[in-house]
Amino acid sequence: MTRSLEGLTILVVEDEYLVAKLLCEMILDNGGAVVGPAPDVTKAHSLLDERPVDGAILDVKLDSVTSFPLADSLIGAGTPIIFATGYDTPHLPEAYTHIPRLLKPFRKQQLLKLIEATFKKLTRNQQLSRR
Repeated sequence: MTRSLEGLTILVVEDEYLVAKLLCEMILDNGGAVVGPAPDVTKAHSLLDERPVDGAILDVKLDSVTSFPLADSLIGAGTPIIFATGYDTPHLPEAYTHIPRLLKPFRKQQLLKLIEATFKKLTRNQQLSRR
């Protein structure tokens, strides 16, 4: 079993139970820790009050609302995010087109590569700046 996500704690915000379960299992199976999954923005904020995270995977559309307010909060705090979505870039507001996206449906290797590229790079830079 690979441990490529060792040392990373990741918030998962996804309202589709099976997708949330799959994301969590993939992260855990590869050595990461999971906060959540949270089915909505309110629950996600509650979880973040309890435990810090290294990054977050956010479903763009949560029932009838978007995760954009949570994304803004995380970005403002310096926490890297990945959008999990079936929407292509033209359907995202301009302010979010630079955010890495995990396009649904996805494969495990796509998820792992994106997490490593997005969260590990930023986490290493933060650790270096603290020295």
